[in-house]
Amino acid sequence: VILAGNQREVVVKAAELASRAMRKVFVKTMEKALENDDKVTHQEIATRLDQHILAPASKLKAKDYVDDEVKVRRKPWVQSGGANVIGDKATSNQDSLSSDVILCNLELTYEDASVRIGRTYFVDPTKEQTRNYKALEGAYKSFLAALVPGAVLGEVYDSAAATIKDKLPGVTMPGCLGVGSGYLLNEFSAFKLESGNTRKVEAGMVFTISFGVEGLKCTEKDETLHPALFKKGAYGLLIADTVFVGKDGAEVLTKKPASNYDESFYNINDEEDGDDDDDDDDDDDDGDDDDGDDVKMSDAQLARTMSNGRVTRSRTKTPEQLAAEHEQQQLEAKIQEAQRNLMQKKAKKVLKKLNNSSSNGEDDDDDDDDDDDTVELMNVYKKGTREYPRELIRNQIHCDKEHESVFLPIGGFHVPFHISTIKTVNKTDEEKSTLLRFTFFYPTGSTTFARDVPKSMRSVITKFPQLFYVKELTFRSRDQR
Repeated sequence: VILAGNQREVVVKAAELASRAMRKVFVKTMEKALENDDKVTHQEIATRLDQHILAPASKLKAKDYVDDEVKVRRKPWVQSGGANVIGDKATSNQDSLSSDVILCNLELTYEDASVRIGRTYFVDPTKEQTRNYKALEGAYKSFLAALVPGAVLGEVYDSAAATIKDKLPGVTMPGCLGVGSGYLLNEFSAFKLESGNTRKVEAGMVFTISFGVEGLKCTEKDETLHPALFKKGAYGLLIADTVFVGKDGAEVLTKKPASNYDESFYNINDEEDGDDDDDDDDDDDDGDDDDGDDVKMSDAQLARTMSNGRVTRSRTKTPEQLAAEHEQQQLEAKIQEAQRNLMQKKAKKVLKKLNNSSSNGEDDDDDDDDDDDTVELMNVYKKGTREYPRELIRNQIHCDKEHESVFLPIGGFHVPFHISTIKTVNKTDEEKSTLLRFTFFYPTGSTTFARDVPKSMRSVITKFPQLFYVKELTFRSRDQR
């Protein structure tokens, strides 16, 4: 059970393959089914997982693996709709995937190195489900912290069992939380994480962990949000990983997809799980989460809900979305205000020049000089990209207030546009994305200009009529913030 030579590298490689299968096959299949309301059964998803695991090079695009060296240790299983079984008897059935609490577990061997990964996902989770999973997540972190060289396996189990009993009273917990793994799993059955085992943890050991509970009760809220789950009356939770014990403690080898709550939920329904009162008595372990209020999402949670590929069909706008719209309106207002200020500055400059010309009895023959000044005024980055703001982020629009410019991503590069070149900015929200449309002032072939064309742009168009001008640019973002 203690790894030697290059055995750790092989186990790490096996763990990476398991993680890849979970991400590339199960998570994507689940998200597509949820998004399109596809009727796909648990058994169909499990079979798809099985096929991809056995052909990593062709199916998973994992070129570094030899297909013949990969074996399915145990048939992958997928469960949803409640009454979950997470122990050795766990299997997939022919029920269709339901939008509630979804569990998946897969185990494989690569070059005789055995690994495991299992995850729980939530669709429109209730507050009770959130509390339960965070309690399990906290107990799991404590369990891993106790899995250090010198620790007695039975004592590690008893400590974890006591924590779960305290945080989740009334649930059923497996009699074994894991087994010594690495090579040829069954050979190390003596190294089980179960009560009464007096063997000690040693540096270099690998364990396949199955940390979960069964028998969590549904609430009245589930009757509306999760009818299939409510019908069964109970559900289970699972976090399964492959863990290497080093000199400094436990290291999770199957890190992706992450098992933390912020990476484990989806919002589909437009109903919010809100109580009539504002009772926020959650004892959250993660300071990044808001105090039990499902409407107030953290940045990480909002990213889960809004990012590309993460399912969401919420018909209500979150406070973050409303704030983003307000910020966009403020940006548009600032652009318009800056354009007005620019026009006023130029108007004062022209008026001053006209007054000087009148007082000196001179004709106004220096329009070309004025045009040169205007063009120079719009050329705010004289030293090129060295003067660009440092906070520019690839493929993101940036407003440089100091230089009265807007940076737009074009072909992977930021291109600055002076605000006097921008005619309008329009935002359109679609079902899964947001469109931001910029229109610009450009030559129309006429010798006269519309009233809304700033004098600076008139000067540029008059001085450089032969140049190519951008008429409009439209940007699409799947992040509706």
